[in-house]
Formats: sequence, structure tokens, C-alpha cells
Amino acid sequence: GGYLTKFILRVSPSSGGSSSSDKTAANDIRFMCSNGYEINGPGNTGGDWGQEIGECLDGICGMETRVQPFDGGLGHYDNTALKFDVRFTCSCSF
Repeated sequence: GGYLTKFILRVSPSSGGSSSSDKTAANDIRFMCSNGYEINGPGNTGGDWGQEIGECLDGICGMETRVQPFDGGLGHYDNTALKFDVRFTCSCSF
């Protein structure tokens, strides 16, 4: 077995402009594990992969996200949910 040590997020930038355009924001995530394996999400292919930033040598133990507030559900132009940022925490003490 292993544990998650780092990640890369695929994000589609805001199309800026028409409110009817699709702004998908975060589309996929890839985790790297302590045992050398990668876990790839089955996400959307739109957007660009970010950079690996740092590594949690003892494993990822917490997560913080930035999400778009609910905007009425189906029939609305943009309900992207997870926007542009995920922050993971290393070295948690419980």
C-alpha cells in the first residue's frame, strides 16, 4: 500500500465574457503516491495541467477547496462547483 503525497490539478480558465458560456473550471486531478503509483481521475480533458508544488512526505491528510456558490441548478448557465483551487495539508496531528 501507499499514501497520497502530491497532486496536479487540471483547470480550464474562465472564458470571461458571455454568462452563457461554459466555464468548467477544475476538470481533473492526478495524485502521486508514496509507492510510485499515480491515481488519475476520470475527468474532463479541457484545460491545462498545473505544476506539481511541493510534496507531503508523510502523506496528504487534509483538503481545502474553493467552490462556486449554488446558483439555482439546472437551467442556469454556470454551476461549476469546484472552481480554481484545491489546497492539501501535510503533517496533520489528530
